[in-house]
Amino acid sequence: MLETQPRQIGFCVLYRWKLRSGLEAQHVAAWKRATLLTMEQRGGLGSRLHQAEDGTWYAYAQWPSKDAWQAHRTAPPIDPDIRRVLASAEEIEYPPICLTPVADFLLCGRCQNEVSPHGATAHLYETHLPVANTKIAENFYKEIVGLPFAYRDPSRDIVFLWADKKEKAMIGLWGPNTAYGSKEGVTANCHVAFALSLDQLFAALKKLRERKIDVFGFGGEKTEEPTVIGWMPSAQIYFRDPDSHMLEFISILPDPPNPSFNGPYSEWKKLHTSRNFCCVEFVTP
Repeated sequence: MLETQPRQIGFCVLYRWKLRSGLEAQHVAAWKRATLLTMEQRGGLGSRLHQAEDGTWYAYAQWPSKDAWQAHRTAPPIDPDIRRVLASAEEIEYPPICLTPVADFLLCGRCQNEVSPHGATAHLYETHLPVANTKIAENFYKEIVGLPFAYRDPSRDIVFLWADKKEKAMIGLWGPNTAYGSKEGVTANCHVAFALSLDQLFAALKKLRERKIDVFGFGGEKTEEPTVIGWMPSAQIYFRDPDSHMLEFISILPDPPNPSFNGPYSEWKKLHTSRNFCCVEFVTP
C-alpha cells in the first residue's frame, strides 16, 4: 500500500565537491566506508552520493537532529586514513547546506536495491563450530573475540553468542557428540571472519598480543601487524581459538584495489600515502 502521509526524518545536510580527475573511484570507495562508519559509530541515518551533469558531486545525508550532526562535525575523525583519502580526491569542497525536512515521501533506496531476485533481503546470519569444551570456548569468544552471550541450551551442550548484536548474526559452539560437534574425538578445523573498522582491528591486535595469543598473516606466518589482500582491498589478522579454529578480524579498506599486492599493512600504507595529499578541511557525511 502506497504511503500517503509524510515521514519525519529529523535533519539533513547537502555536501558538494569538485573532484580531481582520475580520483573519483577512490573518493566513492572512501565515502562509502565513511558513511557506514558514521552510521555505526556516530548515529547517522545514511547518505546518498550523486554526480551532477556538470561534474559536481553531491551527498545528501540524514541525521536524527542537528545537534547529532554538529557533535559529529566537532569530534575527531572516525578514521584518519579515510579522511586523508577523501581530502586527496577533493579539488574543491563547498560549504555544507543544512536542510530542515518539511515533507518526505522518498522511498528507501537500499530497500529497493538490496533485494534478492526472490524478493527478500539476504545476508549470512549464523555459523556453527565444533568445540571440545563449550565453557572454555564460551569464555574465549566473550573475552577475546568480544561477542555477547546469547543463550546456553539446557538440554544440549551448545552455547550461542551474538556476532555484534541479535539483529546482525549469531555463532553456535557445539560440544562433543552434538549434531555439529566432534564425533569420536575428531574435530574439523573451521575458519570464521569478523568484520571490524580499521581502528578496531588495531585495538584487537594489541589485545591479542597482550594476552600472548599468536597472530598470523595471510600466508600463515606470525606477524606484528595486519596484512593486506590487495584485490579487495582488506586488512586482516588471524589467530586460533582453543579448538584450533582459525579466526580472522578483517577491515575493508577504502583504497583502490591492487590485485598484485599481498603484504604488510605498513607497506600498503606507504603506497597510498607517498603522494602529496592536499590537506584541506572537509566534512564527511
